[in-house]
Amino acid sequence: MHRHWPVADQQAALSRKLKGHYAYYGIVGNSQSLARFLYEVRRRWYKGLSRRNRERMNWDHFGRLYKRYPLPPPRVVHGIARCVATP
Repeated sequence: MHRHWPVADQQAALSRKLKGHYAYYGIVGNSQSLARFLYEVRRRWYKGLSRRNRERMNWDHFGRLYKRYPLPPPRVVHGIARCVATP
């Protein structure tokens, strides 16, 4: 992620990437992994935003920022019927 981008642009780019990740890996039984992936993306986004200023961002400030610029929640998009090959 480009740290010099405005936060809204970062959020839009991360949202597109997360939606693509969910579309590929969003199968039944994989929701815990998707939630963990979102957790790691949030942690790294916080870390990147924290490095933008000399004053480090704290988690409270990031929480307020995240409410304004949320990322899409994990979503299962492929049911079990699509995973089974048809003869």
